[in-house]
Amino acid sequence: PFEPMQLLEYVKRALKPKVEELEEEIRQDRIRRLQLSTIYDITEALISTLEIDEVLEIVVKRLLILFGLDLCAVSLIEPSGRSLRLASIRSTSSLVQEDHDLFSMSLKDLAEIMEADPSSLFGPQYIPISRFPSVDDTSKLSRLGSLYILPMIAKGKFIGVVYLGKKDSMKLGEDELELLSAIGNEAAMAIENTRLYDDLRYDEEVHRQL
Repeated sequence: PFEPMQLLEYVKRALKPKVEELEEEIRQDRIRRLQLSTIYDITEALISTLEIDEVLEIVVKRLLILFGLDLCAVSLIEPSGRSLRLASIRSTSSLVQEDHDLFSMSLKDLAEIMEADPSSLFGPQYIPISRFPSVDDTSKLSRLGSLYILPMIAKGKFIGVVYLGKKDSMKLGEDELELLSAIGNEAAMAIENTRLYDDLRYDEEVHRQL
């Protein structure tokens, strides 16, 4: 006959796969709920303003908190279409001007860092820090363990990138990648809408002065 404790161990081993499967289903459901809630919150925040600085602040602030990042920055394509300018940045530690300068670069330099045309890529791309040619030991970027770059596309047009950095190793699963891609799409459309609104306001101001 089985000892009670031995029998209990057999039962535990038999049930373990089912318990783990149930726990995984609960975890996946929690992630899906978090995705929907996050996209909803960000969408609500983005449609509440047509000021581009506020839109950018919402994006970097929410991403920094949601993914536990140490750095989040947005660089937008200049009207010339040949370079990107840092438009918004948040970090868990202080930054110097050299750190800011690293995120303003030519489109050609960005393509070399990403080893592809940014406008042809979809979703977050893992980028080794070593690909940034001008990073020295004193910069915030050099202290990051992981960096992802998320291209932003609105109406088929490349408008900029989001940088997501963490001191520790950061491996994004399929769910996180899909969530980031969705947030990137929302942010890109919001930024494009604010630009159109700014252009409209400028045209109206010009007509008033005529």
